[in-house]
Amino acid sequence: MRCCQSIPALFPVRNMETIIFFGWLYLFVAVHLPANTHAGIPHPTKNMYVWQEEGIAVYAEPSLATDSVARFGYGEVIEIVEMLEGKNVGVTMYKHNEQHWISDEYLPEYRQSSNWAKVRMKGQYGYVLNTYLAIIPPPDLAHGAGFMLEDYLKSLSPVVFERSEGQTEEFCAKTELNFENGIRYTYIDFGPCEQCGHAQQVLYLPLSSKHEVTMMALHFFRRYGLFGGENTVLIRKSGNDFEMEGIMEYGQVFNIRINEHESGVLLIEDMYL
Repeated sequence: MRCCQSIPALFPVRNMETIIFFGWLYLFVAVHLPANTHAGIPHPTKNMYVWQEEGIAVYAEPSLATDSVARFGYGEVIEIVEMLEGKNVGVTMYKHNEQHWISDEYLPEYRQSSNWAKVRMKGQYGYVLNTYLAIIPPPDLAHGAGFMLEDYLKSLSPVVFERSEGQTEEFCAKTELNFENGIRYTYIDFGPCEQCGHAQQVLYLPLSSKHEVTMMALHFFRRYGLFGGENTVLIRKSGNDFEMEGIMEYGQVFNIRINEHESGVLLIEDMYL
């Protein structure tokens, strides 16, 4: 006996009329279903937030050459329907001030390859670039240069775990916070104790992309005031590692490293004050 003879048919055909019926049904569906004019990644509808202080434009089609039909403001939530493929746009997010140039190991500019996203707004559809979109809301601009990362994180989600440690041989103080939304935050004061020195913030952002976190890091530097006055911001990239350095006019240094970790991205910020 052949193997195929022992396997029953899943849909036994009773007569020729059945074959003809399903044939015509298939032809009808193939002809009448609308084609997708912008091939993309089917995306379960989700919300993302605008991190660009000037807001972002909404276009009638996924092209900068088409008309802008609306605008989303800073902090507004956007309903993403679909992420489009094959229509990437290079967006300059950072350009180094040539007057503060240090060495060729740093990038003269940083361009992000951005995707078009199909969005829904008031029952209609439009297209935006995802350059300045993230899955968590941005900080309140009212904080200005007094922005504190820990306070910002606490405004997003309840704390589900908190631990504080005092002075040890390794550090002066350490705080760990786990949030209901999956974010993890650690602050370590390496000292010297009782005075300004070296402190570190470690932030784990689940389900975020490297692109999102790089954009966030640049935004945090703006909140620190590092893009103003005589301050300098430098960026370098080595392989998959990404590093930003902010140098204030009086010598304080902020260093951010960004790398993939678990199912998200790790942002490590060292502050030398």
